[in-house]
Amino acid sequence: MIWLFLFFGVWGSSLLPVHPGTEIRLHPSWSFDLALQREASLTAFWEVEGILLIADEAGGVTALDGATGDVLWILKMGQPVTMAPAIGAGLLSVVAGEKVVVVGLRDGLRACDRLTGEVFSGSPMTEGVNLFIPSLNGDRLVVQDLKSGLLQWEMHLSSMPIGPVLDAGGRIFLLTTANGDLRGLPMQAHPPKGNLWLLKTSGIVGRPVVEGGVAYLATRQPAVLAVEASSGVVLWKRPLEIQATSRVVVKDGAICVSHR
Repeated sequence: MIWLFLFFGVWGSSLLPVHPGTEIRLHPSWSFDLALQREASLTAFWEVEGILLIADEAGGVTALDGATGDVLWILKMGQPVTMAPAIGAGLLSVVAGEKVVVVGLRDGLRACDRLTGEVFSGSPMTEGVNLFIPSLNGDRLVVQDLKSGLLQWEMHLSSMPIGPVLDAGGRIFLLTTANGDLRGLPMQAHPPKGNLWLLKTSGIVGRPVVEGGVAYLATRQPAVLAVEASSGVVLWKRPLEIQATSRVVVKDGAICVSHR
């Protein structure tokens, strides 16, 4: 039996520095029994705009209200979901195999359910009209019409795309590649003349997090960067003593980095 617990003092509260030896007492706010609801084991979970998305071994994704634990909707993909979903314009893109399903984050209503013919390197993102797909087929960014699946345009990349496409606001999206490039591209139905901007790094750990028009990312050359999403300008850089082991987490004005 698998239970998911949410604790007061962690979710939706200020993040405070914790020193070794500090004792923290946490009390359950609510619990959710996945085995009872889905008769399946948890494989992964993500938080998107206050909603918890729980993937299970039966290929389901259950959306829970982060504050109450209430079930909002259940999506059955047919095979396990292993990639973090992407959000854009209130629409959540979920992939399994070559299949993509786009649903409303709050209501679970489907806007798209089809095979794309692409091998995903991360979840695609939509602004409600087009689907922006990071594809391993030739290391490309592929843009399809959300409803019909017709190809709008494609871009060959310098290296394998990694992670989901990120909505940066202002009709700009961000895409990372395995060689450490982070690029800003316009959300449009016709081919752009090129990148809006391109930032080369020593390598990106995990995936960037976009908050308030700023992308925060950890790099292999141990550091955390804040990058203006509209221009690619590095606003600040904070060196780390040890390389991060996962993506940064931004919550209530605090930036958290994990490392060994």
